[in-house]
Amino acid sequence: MIRSLRPFLLGLLTALTISAVFGQTDQPGSKDYPGISRMPSFSISSYKYLQFDSFSFTVSENGKERKQPFPQCPPVKNAACATSGV
Repeated sequence: MIRSLRPFLLGLLTALTISAVFGQTDQPGSKDYPGISRMPSFSISSYKYLQFDSFSFTVSENGKERKQPFPQCPPVKNAACATSGV
């Protein structure tokens, strides 16, 4: 009976070792955004923390194209803003 369990135990040991070696871990210091759950089997491999960031979209207005930052810079005097280059 023990001989018939050897292949099973060896396979189980191999599977546990492989999962421990190749297990995904998050980058130190990273964390999920509050209130948003992570998808199964996903990990944080890299991240960049920004206090405030925006993205500029190209918009057309009266036949003219221009860049429109979204979201707008915070209405705080002397506040650093990603779109103003300050």
